[in-house]
This record gives sequence, structure tokens and C-alpha cells, in this order.
Amino acid sequence: PINIQGDIIWQGVDGKGIRYFHKNKQKFRHHRLVKDGRPANARSIVRTNDRTYWYGSRDYGIGRFDIFGNHLDHFHQKNNKSPSDFVLQLLPLSDGSLLATGGEKLSLYHKKRDAFLSLQQKNSNQPFFIGTVATLSDSLIFCINYNDFQNLYQISLFPDNAFVLKPVPVLGTQKKDEVVHVFSAFSNNLILNISTTDVALVTYENKSFHIRKRYNINVSVNHVLPHGDSLY
Repeated sequence: PINIQGDIIWQGVDGKGIRYFHKNKQKFRHHRLVKDGRPANARSIVRTNDRTYWYGSRDYGIGRFDIFGNHLDHFHQKNNKSPSDFVLQLLPLSDGSLLATGGEKLSLYHKKRDAFLSLQQKNSNQPFFIGTVATLSDSLIFCINYNDFQNLYQISLFPDNAFVLKPVPVLGTQKKDEVVHVFSAFSNNLILNISTTDVALVTYENKSFHIRKRYNINVSVNHVLPHGDSLY
């Protein structure tokens, strides 16, 4: 993942923590985020409204750091501040909370408790393993469910620390297509990585998505970065 804020580019490095680059200084710094002698695999880097940065990792839980790269807090299973150390994505919400997703675990950051609390599934008969997550608004959160590659899934959050997963069709896909990643884009649109070979711009209308444009790029997309009026 990459996060660009002003002069600084934050970059998650596979199995090597986080490095960040000061464009004006033309200088890299590196946080290895070592746990048990191994560097962490940072999978998500986000900034919340209070200008605090957060990372989610596949093996190191969740961390918070400031604009200077100083590590402020660590949320993980051993200190009972996170129900899981396996976090594939963090999603900031408008009320200042953070949704953390990864596999069969969803949790939500509560500022007063300064901890991530586990969310319970209301429709428990729906099996899921959540990969990437994208949002159009706080009430329109969508994810990839690795138990069903034919649909996107909507995550609906409830005040009692519960959630519901519901399949949402993507009109214009083919029978052989598998939706493997979803990313936030512009306005009412999302970007899909389909069958690890194509990217598609999809628009949400009438409670379903339809493909507006589709491009064959023959590569698996791990991250999409909206920047200005472009997508990288």
C-alpha cells in the first residue's frame, strides 16, 4: 500500500515493515516493525481526521504513528487491544473510528476504550473470509469475500457492535470472471481487479454495480491510489 500526504510518501513493504520518503529532503527512512525477530508485513496505511497515521499488518496487528514516523501505539492480541493480529485493511470512518478487517475477523476502534472491539455477525449462516475493502460512504462499505468470487459483498454496521454481510451483483461480468480485489476510486465508483488480469471501473446504482470500463492489463493489482484526477 501507498499513502501520499503532502511532502511524505508512506509505503508498505512486503515482509519489511514501512518505509517513508520525504520528497523535499529526497530521503528514505525505514521502520522494520520487528516482532519476534521478524519484520512485519504492512498491508494497509491510512490517515485519520486527527492527522494520525495507522497501519494494519498481516502478522503484527495494528499500529499508530505520527507524521514524523514515531511509533505511538501498538494494538494486538497479547495486550488485548485487538482481537486479531491478522489485518489486511483499515478503513477510516467519518466519526473518527476505524474498521479493521482480515479473514474471519472484523473489529472497530473505540476511542474511549482505546482498543479495537470485535464485531459479531448477525447473519452467522453466511460464511466469509474478507480480503480487500472499499467504501463509497460510511453506510456503503463493500468487500471481497473469498468464499464467493462472483459478487461483491456489502458490510452493514450496527450500533450493537454487529454487522451483516450481503452479496451485491456486478452487472456486466462473465461466468468465468472472479472478482479478487476492490478499491475506492472517485465519487460513486469503485475499481475491481477481475481474475487477476483485468481492472474495471464500476458504478453503484439501484443497489447493484455495473461495469463502465474494463481494461486488460495481465497483472494482479495489489493497490490502487487515487491522486488528483488520476488513478495509479
